[in-house]
Amino acid sequence: MVAESMQAMLIRLGYRATAVLDSNQAWHLFREHPQDFDLVVTDLTMPGLTGIELAERINCLRREMPVILCSGYNYLSDDITMSRTGIRAVIKKPVNIAVLAEIMRQVLDRAA
Repeated sequence: MVAESMQAMLIRLGYRATAVLDSNQAWHLFREHPQDFDLVVTDLTMPGLTGIELAERINCLRREMPVILCSGYNYLSDDITMSRTGIRAVIKKPVNIAVLAEIMRQVLDRAA
């Protein structure tokens, strides 16, 4: 339900969005088609890999790929983790569409 809600928000904002429910599935999809993605939004806790582990793998394959991490916890990211994983921003859940839009625009503008 959360993935579908996030996908709907992204589509409403004018983005093409692919939602998957399992981080291993997300990694497989990204690994098979890395150039099809401009940004990855992931949750900190998911079945399979954590959002940080997924970001690390994505960063190894496409170093420039920006990743936004969502968390329901007060996740405090440090600069080392952020640079090692490609995580460019952390959003606290529940995700507000206005906050999501603003952070995505900032992240995409910095990546361009």
